[in-house]
Amino acid sequence: MGALIFIVTLFGSVLIIAYHPPFVQRFLKPEECEKIIGHAPGGICPFGINDGVKVYLDESLKSMDSVLPACGTSDTGVELTIPELEKASCSAGWVDITKTPSS
Repeated sequence: MGALIFIVTLFGSVLIIAYHPPFVQRFLKPEECEKIIGHAPGGICPFGINDGVKVYLDESLKSMDSVLPACGTSDTGVELTIPELEKASCSAGWVDITKTPSS
């Protein structure tokens, strides 16, 4: 069985604290991203990705009215409400793998 490749979209100021199955055997190396996901680092977004890459949304996004994910390059983005992001990303579901940094 091949490796499960996925993207988790999360709020920018949170820390990843938990890796639930099927999460994470290893992070992709920067030089692997464009070939495997379809976008280079800095432009990785939850849509317009290669077949077989799953997208999960982190619960941290639910605190926002809208988000501004990248759109495939380091200098593009689009404002989406959370329902719009969920639809545009064809999300495989919600995960809770982050926490807000404490002081």
